[in-house]
Amino acid sequence: MEEFKESGLPIAGGILTIVAASLSLIVGHSGRYLWFNDSYSLVTWWIGIFGFSFGLVSGVLMIKRRSLGLTLVGMAILLINGILPLLWSFVHPEGFLRDAWMGMFYNYGIPILVFSILGIVFAVASRKKTI
Repeated sequence: MEEFKESGLPIAGGILTIVAASLSLIVGHSGRYLWFNDSYSLVTWWIGIFGFSFGLVSGVLMIKRRSLGLTLVGMAILLINGILPLLWSFVHPEGFLRDAWMGMFYNYGIPILVFSILGIVFAVASRKKTI
């Protein structure tokens, strides 16, 4: 009899997604301090909160190996939140706000993007192995 060995991909992807969700909350909270000038911060704050909640649920669902569709929706929201600071830096061509958004993108956006993409790859790869 051939023994089926289960991979650790869902657990690794779930942990990466939960870390990305935590970073998403930090982006939303940090965007709150740039609130005084524009509505971009308000959008970033709400997407950060949604990204955290959906990312946390996605990470737990991935670890439990449930609902790939909902997991991918949560990770898509995380990807959006990772890209937002870069997009807002293009809106402000120069000055403090551009530097603040770019700093937020380099410090939090890139790790969110990397962890979310790795989580998606691990989720899809783990589903292909079990089918």
